[in-house]
Amino acid sequence: MLQCQGSKNSSFTKVIVALLVILSTLSMLFAAGRPNALLFLTDFGLKDGAVSAMKGVAFGVDPDLRMFDVTHDIPAFSVWEGAYRLKQTVEYWPTNTVFVCVVDPGVGTERNPIVLKTKTGYYLVGPDNGLFSLVAEDMGIEEVRIIDVEKQRLPGSEKSYTFHGRDIFAYVGARLASGQIKFEDVGPVLEGDIVTIPYQKPTIEGNTVMGNIPVLDIQYGNVWSNIPDELFEMLNPQFGDLFYVEIFEDNNLVFEGEMPFVNSFGDVPEGDTLIYYNSLLNVSVAINMDNFSEVYGVYSGPEWTIKLTKILSEVSGTVSQIDKYGNVRTDIPADALTKEGFEVGDIVVIKVNDHLIQAPFVTTYGDVDRGKPLIRISDNYLTLAINYGNFGETYSLEVGDPVTIQLLKKGAYKSELEIRHLVKTNNRQDYESDEVFANFREVTVGKIGKGKLYRSSHPSIDDPRSSYASQLMKKAGIRTVINLSDSQEELLNNLQYSDYYRSIYEKGNLIALNMGVDPMSEDFANKLREGLLFMIEKEPPYLIHCVEGKDRAGITVALLEAIMDASVEEIYKDYVKSYENYFHVKPGTPAYDAIEKIIADLFKEINNGKPVDDSNIKQVAMKYLTEKVGLTQEQIAQLQEKLK
Repeated sequence: MLQCQGSKNSSFTKVIVALLVILSTLSMLFAAGRPNALLFLTDFGLKDGAVSAMKGVAFGVDPDLRMFDVTHDIPAFSVWEGAYRLKQTVEYWPTNTVFVCVVDPGVGTERNPIVLKTKTGYYLVGPDNGLFSLVAEDMGIEEVRIIDVEKQRLPGSEKSYTFHGRDIFAYVGARLASGQIKFEDVGPVLEGDIVTIPYQKPTIEGNTVMGNIPVLDIQYGNVWSNIPDELFEMLNPQFGDLFYVEIFEDNNLVFEGEMPFVNSFGDVPEGDTLIYYNSLLNVSVAINMDNFSEVYGVYSGPEWTIKLTKILSEVSGTVSQIDKYGNVRTDIPADALTKEGFEVGDIVVIKVNDHLIQAPFVTTYGDVDRGKPLIRISDNYLTLAINYGNFGETYSLEVGDPVTIQLLKKGAYKSELEIRHLVKTNNRQDYESDEVFANFREVTVGKIGKGKLYRSSHPSIDDPRSSYASQLMKKAGIRTVINLSDSQEELLNNLQYSDYYRSIYEKGNLIALNMGVDPMSEDFANKLREGLLFMIEKEPPYLIHCVEGKDRAGITVALLEAIMDASVEEIYKDYVKSYENYFHVKPGTPAYDAIEKIIADLFKEINNGKPVDDSNIKQVAMKYLTEKVGLTQEQIAQLQEKLK
């Protein structure tokens, strides 16, 4: 028994000694910088033998290599997904681990095969196509070497150009991991930077944080951002605080909505959206008990951006009146906005009928682009409007409907207002001529003949410009007037201010159309048709006017100019001329460009969002007049003949 026990002790001692020798050897190897594992990440999947072939090459290099998988389920060609999964993984492996990574849509092209060594001591083997950029951002780069494929590739694979994962990357990675080559043996040092993938870095500005959506919580469809908790907490968020969330693919808005910041999913009712910290302590959004990604069509990648803006304060009221242009008066007094910190130049969110509408707080309609929403104070109460549009109709509002205004971004629109805030006076002495003061001019661009078409401010209202416009229209011998602004009742009241204007009306040569300002509305189109048919029946010289002669008149005249072969430059220049006349806007200034964009955007909208230039502007106008306004080709031809 003693002899047997001694034999067991002797065997045990030998095992211990052997283990100590192995551990000592491994310790020396690792201390000398030998990598200790080989990991694989690809978009190959496991349906065929590609992954097995790579591992077979590595096994052939060194049967003792310890090999593991990160994943082989990266979506095909998704370099970004591979980069992010690598970022999630690397730091949890021991220093000197080698990662062979193959998401390589450019295989066989001039992109570089590389080995990157991080400052933390990891080795990344694969294509230089952005796959390593996220790890490099986190860990830094000690050095990058280009693989010398003449020397460092699987023997016999020289004619293979489409499987570098097997022929180059697995082979080099295995040799590096086994210690058969040193990092310096891989090839020459890469001069310059590695390829990176541009994406939205986490940023904060005011009460807004912005970041990228690098990945989804795929099982549940939750949307994970790269915005860390420490950045988000600079907004001092409290559980229950509301945020306005916007998600973009490239620059296209895919989702916008309001949701609370909460501790967990169950803090909101089932089906509601929420903001929370995910397991990485990054800001994420979700739907309680539903799939945010599928419901709203939101996905991940470098092209996806998320923006979260903390709502600062809010006021509520109801719709009290809707005027003929669709502008919505509320019962919210101006001092209620002031009390809650709202100021001109702020960006707000308008909440009406389940709509969330982002808009600036401005003083006049021209402070925003055509078709854009705004809020302003009118007669000491808050008004909601769309420049060149009908707010009430667009959002199906009625008197009594609730309205909430939320303060989103303090002062975010002030710089735009400085460009747009145009100033006019009612003093004739401030303007260089009667024509400029009255915004009266003859239109002769394209094939429009002399003495055929004029435009002006209103020649017969209680306004300092009116008498000048009346005198000028008499001097021009105007025979037919298209009044775009007045209702019949308004017209009859306004006739008292100009005898010449009244005389044209009494001859049956004046039509009042009471048009809105949205050319895409049925009301505008129908009334424009009525006005153009009236022109066909009557004789030139024609005068087209609204109140100031720049908006409704500007749109109508621009369409006529287009069908008369005027160039884009001529049309846009004539449109902006009214703003030059009123506000002394000068070409080449930001204000001039902003105004020119109004008419440019109009033609683009008429053309279904497609660009408009000299090659197609006539066709765009013709199509609008036939399909939207309802004129026939024969009627357009008659109109063109009248204007020649």
